Amino acid sequence: MVYLSVIQTSARYLKRKEEPLETKYARKGSAVYSALAATKLHPSADTLYRDLQKVYPNISRTTVYANLTKLREEGSVICVGVVDGRERYDANTRPHPHFICEQCGTVLDVKGLPEPPSLDRQAEVTNPIKVSYHELIFRGLCGECAGITQSTK
Repeated sequence: MVYLSVIQTSARYLKRKEEPLETKYARKGSAVYSALAATKLHPSADTLYRDLQKVYPNISRTTVYANLTKLREEGSVICVGVVDGRERYDANTRPHPHFICEQCGTVLDVKGLPEPPSLDRQAEVTNPIKVSYHELIFRGLCGECAGITQSTK
């Protein structure tokens, strides 16, 4: 029985090995993107790797990093900032502000702020620059680290 299991596993492995290389990379890239899009936690590549390894035990850390780089270059994901030496990622590429907790490293989307479409234009008028985009990142203590609850506001 064990032998049969090994043969079946080997057959599945060989079928995958025969896939075009592009298909393998597309499948893993899709898995990386899907995992990132499914969370609001703005994970690092290492966090994504640990999460993906539960579903794809054969995925490598290098594969996750390479796919994040590719997704970032094509504009499908953005780097929100660096926390504790690790880039943090977001699949929401629309312009929106973020908050980074200086104590625990949590990265949050900041809600409730007006969209400042004139900010780019204002920067161009007052400086000799041409703005492509801007990023707005707040830093401080998150509600949990600061001991702030909805009822204490």
